[in-house]
Amino acid sequence: MAAVAPTQKLDRAEYRRRYELGEIPDNVYLLGGELVPKMPQNSPHAFAVSQVSEALTLVYLGNKAVRTQCPIGLSEDSEPEPDVAIACLPNLAFRDHHPTPAELLMVIEVADTTALQDRRLKMPRYFAAGIPEVWLVDLAARIIRRFTPDPAQLYYRESQHAPGDELPLPESEATFVVPADLFAAPA
Repeated sequence: MAAVAPTQKLDRAEYRRRYELGEIPDNVYLLGGELVPKMPQNSPHAFAVSQVSEALTLVYLGNKAVRTQCPIGLSEDSEPEPDVAIACLPNLAFRDHHPTPAELLMVIEVADTTALQDRRLKMPRYFAAGIPEVWLVDLAARIIRRFTPDPAQLYYRESQHAPGDELPLPESEATFVVPADLFAAPA
C-alpha cells in the first residue's frame, strides 16, 4: 500500500497504528510529529556504524544493550532510529518497549552528507530529552564530535576527536579509541 502523508502531526501511538495498517512505509521515522525520510546508506556510513557498534558491544558485553539502528522512544511525538544507542540495561529489558531517554546512556549518529541536518534536527531533540551524551561521527570532517551537558551553558559542550584519540565511555572504565580506518581515505 502506498504511504499516506499525514495531514496533522502524529504522536507515537498513531504513528505505530498507521504503520501497522500499512499507511506508513519502512523508510521513514517520526521526529517532532513529522515523518522524516531515512537516508540511504553508502558503504562508508554502513562500515562506520558496524565498526562503532562492534567495538561498543565488546565493551558492554551483555551488561548494557548496544542497539544498532533501532527505535528509541524519545518523546510522545518522536521515535528516531539513531545509528547506535547504548541503554543502561541489557537488551532483554526492551522486549516490550523502546528505550526512553531515562534508559539511555548515549546515542551515536554517523553522518557522511547529513552532519548539518543531524545537528539541526536531531541533536536539539536529543539534548531536550536529556540524553546524557551524544556522538556525531562526522565522516566528511574525519572526526567524532562528542556532546556532553555543560552546566555553565544552556547547551551542550562539544569536543572533537581524531583518529587515535580516546573517548571515555559511560558506565565503563574502558575507553573508545577512534580507529584510523573509521574514516574513508580522502579522495
